[in-house]
Amino acid sequence: EEELARLGGRDVATLSPNTRWEIHNSSGRVWVHNASVDVADLLATNGVLHVLSQVLLPARGDVLPVTGVLQQLDLVPAFRLFRELLQHHKLVPQIEAATAYTIFVPTNRSLEASGNSSSMDADTVRHHVILGEALSVKTLQRGGHRNSLLGPAHWL
Repeated sequence: EEELARLGGRDVATLSPNTRWEIHNSSGRVWVHNASVDVADLLATNGVLHVLSQVLLPARGDVLPVTGVLQQLDLVPAFRLFRELLQHHKLVPQIEAATAYTIFVPTNRSLEASGNSSSMDADTVRHHVILGEALSVKTLQRGGHRNSLLGPAHWL
């Protein structure tokens, strides 16, 4: 939290090219935009998590209209490697043919750290995709199990 607090008064970039969040300190708490940091510095294998008091939503004008999965992934340079894996394994037509989908996209950094940046097999890539549902943050927060693109034996 100390590192986050040092960013007070500054705008920080997000994965969305049009959205930046202001970090500020108020009443002894660190805030990101309009959400307080309730739990700070949860260490993950490839980063740090901070639990916020509410969901951060970009302004409607900051959300770019995008049609396909590749165009959406193109908006975030940190998703380039996973985009290439979707293409390499020819999964894009199947994903875009679905009525809805959810993709859990690993960043370039996490793929490189795991040594899978260009050689991830098709089944591992499929494990990151859920067809038939566009899961909202609210739905994800409730938890549960979903079938990945690998089928019912491979829940997420």
